[in-house]
Amino acid sequence: MSTNILKFVKDDQGSVRLHKIADNSLLASLNPALNIVKDRSQKDFFIIQNEKGENAFVLNYLEISKSSCEPEIYANDLNEFLIELADKFFYGSAGSSSSIPSPLDVNVINFEP
Repeated sequence: MSTNILKFVKDDQGSVRLHKIADNSLLASLNPALNIVKDRSQKDFFIIQNEKGENAFVLNYLEISKSSCEPEIYANDLNEFLIELADKFFYGSAGSSSSIPSPLDVNVINFEP
């Protein structure tokens, strides 16, 4: 079983940062307009990629500490996790103080097995 070693942080400018929990080191800073895609070929994995499907960033959601994310993610399974991740990190949220506009499209694509 995977351990929770990563967390997402939404910064004041709207960027999405991925940190290693052990030392809080920055692994990636992501554009909030990227797509989130469920990886149908690997259980518990998802992909963050641009709209052309390039520069894919593949992650195991079991390695994400949902309670350490800022804002916190509340989810019991991969589907709930992806919805929370999209709503809180890859969409503009209601009441957000950020002036960054919401992206036009965030797609969850189901690949045939």
